[in-house]
Parts: sequence; C-alpha cells; structure tokens
Amino acid sequence: MDLHFESAATILALVTVGKWLEEKSKKKTGNEIEKLLKLAPDEVTIEEDGVQKTVSVKDVKIGDILVVKQGEYIPVDGKVIFGSSFVDKCAITGESLPVEVTVGDEVTSAALVKSGLIKIRAERVGEQTTLSKIITMVREAGASKAPIQKFADKVAGVFVPVVTAISLFTFVLWLLIDGTFNADHCVTYAINVLVVSCPCALGLATPVAIMTATGKGASLGILYKDAESLQKVCGINAVLLDKTATLTEGKPKVTDVEVFGGDKDKLLKIACGIECNSNHPLAKCVTDYVGDGVEVTDFKYTVGQGASAVHENTTYLLGNIKLVASKNISDEVKTKAAVLSEQGKTVLYLADNKRVVMLIAVADTLKDGSGQAVGMLKERGMRIAMLTGDEQKTAKAVSESVGIDEFLAEVMPEDKLNAVTNVQQVGGCVAMVGDGINDSPALKQADVGIAMGSGTDVAIDSADVVLVSEDLRTLDTLFDLSKATVRNIKENLFWAFFYNVVMIPVAAGAFSAVGFYFNPMIAALCMSLSSLFVVGNALRLLRYKNKKFINGDKYMKTIVQIDGMCCEHCAKRVENALSAVDGVVSADVKLKKKIAVLRSREALDSAVISQVVTDAGYTVVSVEVK
Repeated sequence: MDLHFESAATILALVTVGKWLEEKSKKKTGNEIEKLLKLAPDEVTIEEDGVQKTVSVKDVKIGDILVVKQGEYIPVDGKVIFGSSFVDKCAITGESLPVEVTVGDEVTSAALVKSGLIKIRAERVGEQTTLSKIITMVREAGASKAPIQKFADKVAGVFVPVVTAISLFTFVLWLLIDGTFNADHCVTYAINVLVVSCPCALGLATPVAIMTATGKGASLGILYKDAESLQKVCGINAVLLDKTATLTEGKPKVTDVEVFGGDKDKLLKIACGIECNSNHPLAKCVTDYVGDGVEVTDFKYTVGQGASAVHENTTYLLGNIKLVASKNISDEVKTKAAVLSEQGKTVLYLADNKRVVMLIAVADTLKDGSGQAVGMLKERGMRIAMLTGDEQKTAKAVSESVGIDEFLAEVMPEDKLNAVTNVQQVGGCVAMVGDGINDSPALKQADVGIAMGSGTDVAIDSADVVLVSEDLRTLDTLFDLSKATVRNIKENLFWAFFYNVVMIPVAAGAFSAVGFYFNPMIAALCMSLSSLFVVGNALRLLRYKNKKFINGDKYMKTIVQIDGMCCEHCAKRVENALSAVDGVVSADVKLKKKIAVLRSREALDSAVISQVVTDAGYTVVSVEVK
C-alpha cells in the first residue's frame, strides 16, 4: 500500500495558501472604507484668540474655529466664517466638479479644499460628522445579510453532514467494488470527497459581494443601510418622488422679471429697497436676486398683500394682485401674469402712483438633472408619480416640466403614506424618495425608502438608502448597482453549486474507469481555486461604472502636459489662467504630475490653451483630448 505522506503535507500547504489568498482578496472589498478613513486628517489647525495651533482631530470641540488650507481635507462638519474656496466633495457625494463655498455656507467633513484658505466653525465633530456616519453605515451594511443569503445558509448548514455521508458512502462503495480492503481506492477517494468539497464558496458567495457593493456604493454617493435594502431595490417597479428639495432645489428664486415702463435696473433696486425692510420669505428671494437696493422711507406692510414705501416722492407698492388692485393694470400685464401663474410661479406686482410697472416671478426651481433622472427611470419601465403639498397648479407645472404623468397635489404626510400603501395593494413594489419630516411615514412604509442626503435626520433615519449626492440621476446608478450585485451573487451561487455537483462525483472516482481521477493534493488545489473564483468574481464590482454616464458624459476632458511649474504658486497661476478660458468648466492643475486636467462641454482649441499657458510663463509639452 502506498502511503501519502507528501499528500498530507501538500494538502495543508495548499489549503493554507488558498486561505491566505482568499483573505487577501477579501480585504479588497473594504478598500472603499479604507479610502474614506484616510480622508480624516489626524491633526488639524485651530484658531484661539487669533493664535493658530495644531491639535489632534479628536480634541476638536463644537464651536472651535478651524483653519483649512489649500490641499487639506475638511476634518469636521461646520459653517464657513471666513474666506471662500472651491471644494471637491467627490469622495462623499460622487460629484465630479468642485463647488464654491463662501461665508455662511455649510461644509462637510472629507471635502478637499482646492484653493485658498477658509475658516470654519465646528458644528458636528467625532462620530457625528458626515464622514463618520457614512463609514458606520457602510460597515453595518457590509456585515448584514441579504434575503438571498438565507437560502445559501440553509444549504451550507446541511452541506458538511451530507458531504461526510457521501464520503462514507464512497468508502463503502469502493470496498464493495474491490471486494477486498484497498486503501488506494477506498480511503483515497473518500478523502478526495472531503477535501474537494467547498462549503467556503457557498458561504462567501453573498457576503463578499455585499461588502464590495456597499463599499462601491459609498464611493458613488449611495449608502445602503443593510443588505436587504440592496437586494430589494432590484424588485422596485414604482417610484414616488417628493417635489420640494427632491425634484426641486427647495429654495424659491426669482425666475422672471417683466418690465412695463421705466428702467429695469432702477425698478429692481426699488423693489429690493422695499424688501430689505421685510422678513417675508419671498422678500429674501428679491434681495438675493438684486443685491443692493435704494433707500426708501415710510415702509408699511399689509398682512396677506405686500408692502409699500416711498422713494423720490413716489409711493411704490410691491405684493400680490390684491395690493395693486386699485392701480391701472394693463391687459399686457394681466396676460403675462396669467402665463407665469400657469407655470406654477408666484407673481409679485410692482406699481407706482399710477400703474403696474413690473412683474417679478418667484418659483422653486428644478434641480439640474431632474428631468433626465425621470427619463432614466422611465427607460427602466418604472411607474413614476410626484407627491407634493403645493397647490394643483404648481404641481401640474412641475410634473409636466420633468415629464411625470401622475401627481398628487395638496397632500399631507398621511396622504403620502396612503399613496405608498395604495400602490402596494395593487402589486407594486414601491420606492419612496423624499427629504423632509413629512416624508418619513411614507419612507418607512415603502418597500425601499430613499432619502436625499441633505434631508432631515428623521427622513434619513426612516429611509433604507441615502443619496448623499443632490443629483437625482444617482437613482439610476442605485438601481443599476443593485442589479449588478444581485446578478453577481447569483453567479457566485451558481458556481458554488455547479463546482460541488461536478467535482464531488469526480473526486469519488466516478470517471476512474476511463482513467480520469486525481489524488487529494489536486482536490485541495481545486477547493482553494473555487473559493478564490467566488471572491474574484465579487471583486469585479469594484470596477462597476454606470454605462449611461460613461457613454453620455456631459463633460469632455483635456489633459495638458506643462513644463516649468516648480511650486504651488506656479500651479495656482496656471489654474487661474486656464479657468478663465471660454468653454472651460473646471481646471485642475496637478503639480507633481506636471499636468492640467480641463473639463469642458465642447472640444477646446489646443492653440488657445497653449497660448494661455505660454502667456502665463510656462511651456506646453502636449495637449490630449479624452
């Protein structure tokens, strides 16, 4: 009888190497979390009584003034109290372009300051920061179990005793076939069955894919609170969208100005001068739009109508139709006001002593991409409806502008809840998208509640998924990533079952009659490779990209290789020069790589780019359009 001492040693070696490779591969599933952790600086600069000092980020308290310079990450959530800058929020929201912040703006942790210097007052520190909450959500989601895993767990629970029984059966069968005890056949084939079987593949099929997908989602601005939510997204066939701060900005703005006599700029400054004395919400829209107003006297406010004031011995009225009813309102004014009202806009009338001289329309404007987001959902065959507490006319105007056919206006929180329930009763699998406290009952009732990242804490707590980015088009990525993950899990489970169904009979010697069999060493190798295959397949999710955004990217990228830059001052000078070029949406100069990355909606003229860099005192080596 041949003794397989080398087989025993090799089996242990192969299994150990396989487990090491498996663990090394699994660590990659947490890459996105590790990237997030690196965004939190260990030390920060705080300012006390005009003196700056460096302290540990753990020592920062609410109310501290932090100084954040160019190239540094914002360590806590807070409000800008000094300076202005462009900040890159890509790591948190997935937004590709930096946004400008100035005094009074809110900033979140993990945003990169791209230019200048800002001072912020800390409002949320430690585990309360946006970055800490995201990391916690991703970890919890990665550790949770999806419903599809329950089946795999049940199978894995009976797998070991079944394989043990098959191994014993194999031993007895070969004993009967040989007629005498033959260790080469009986024991070897029985051991082969035990070694080649791979419960690890079944056990890894779902959790590794979930961990990878939740980490990838976080990098794209999508936070799945648990694995069940990630899987449920695949079954969604109806989406209910809140209007305010979801489809729209949630902040009314001046959208139209119509003048019917007089100088437009002067009339606007008079309107601003009147509204500077008012605390009405619409007053702020006018003052934000105009900026500085003229001095007015005798300001008076009439509840439910508007305000009046005197400027250069002329009394001006600014308010709704009731306030100016006694003045001359021409047919032209009436017609234009009716058109603006039909569009769901609030119309303010400005009148002098005799007649209405100007109309100012105010409305909650649509977010960029809202219409495109609705179109993407329609392409997926989703039933879409809009829910809003606004009046019928405004709801109709907004729904038509984004291409939504169904809407409910003047709804209360319980009405939104009932809308979700009604769709579910007819067999719909509903996703509710909202941001406010009034949306929280519907978010909780929906099969998948989706909260906007800027929403209230109550809404975020009630939701199953959080869209950190304010871009509603992220919804398409949310559905696409979920489908890709579930597909990946099914592939893993299929492979795990297929491998065991095929390899266990082979290991038992079912094909030995035709000379096809192997020893325990090969069985151990096959088992290790099976687990690696499952982990490797799950890691493909790290390369996930939404093809719609790849094919339809709204920005062109131009890479400019530049020679002569030696310091950050040089880089800033080039960046400012390129940012001023017509057509350039953003310019990002990378000093170490000696390149400038330009984003534009249309192709840029290489000669113009080269001339601008040359005029700044540097040399262009190459210009490449991607």
